[in-house]
Order: sequence, then C-alpha cells, then structure tokens
Amino acid sequence: MEVSPARYYRVVRSLPSGISNDNSSHYLALRNIFAIGGAFLAPRELIEAADWKTTCERGKASVAASAR
Repeated sequence: MEVSPARYYRVVRSLPSGISNDNSSHYLALRNIFAIGGAFLAPRELIEAADWKTTCERGKASVAASAR
C-alpha cells in the first residue's frame, strides 16, 4: 500500500530559510512553521558597517510581526 507523503506534511514541523521580509508573514501563518531564517535581519551591509542598532531594530520588528 502506497501512502502519499502529503499525508505527513501536516505533522512535520519546519524551519524554512532564505525567507525575505516581504514573505515572512506568509510562512509564519502556516501551522507547521515554528520559525524562519533569512538574511533580511542582518544583511551584509549592516554587518560590514557594524550597524547593530538597525540590526536589533529589524529583529524586534520581525518578532512583533510574527506575534500577529
């Protein structure tokens, strides 16, 4: 008896990466997504400039958006 893998997607939890700020809320709305990863929080330009304040603000905004 062959079982469709789609049957298990409801119970598999995932942490997708490569997410952007534009589509993060879409992923976080899915029940099987428990977190996301993406360079949008700390892009290379902010790291090279050591702009930790903006990086922190982006993180806080992302956490607030995920709570909605």
